[in-house]
Amino acid sequence: MIAPPFGEGLDQALVLLQQGADFTYLIHPQPKRDEDKSALKELCDMYAPCVGVIYVYDDLSWFETYREAKQNHHIQRNRTRDMLTSLITGGNFSEISELPLWAKRQQY
Repeated sequence: MIAPPFGEGLDQALVLLQQGADFTYLIHPQPKRDEDKSALKELCDMYAPCVGVIYVYDDLSWFETYREAKQNHHIQRNRTRDMLTSLITGGNFSEISELPLWAKRQQY
């Protein structure tokens, strides 16, 4: 398994927070060196303090939560509703019967 570039996916995690996600995690293959782990943690500390980090073994048999995600402090109920509405109406659900009950009741 080839590891993705350093910090790959951090931009998407930040976009999810901007769109109204409560929490977001960066999932990355387990680094071979401890220095790489601490470097990614420092990067998140400086530029993405709410983003958590999870490392996964190459064979996907185990994972480690290296850095806990913090709740997005920019959350607004309307923004969360808009994000969930766009996810639901984005073509992933072709029939209304497939929608989760909370979506049918609009309880987001």
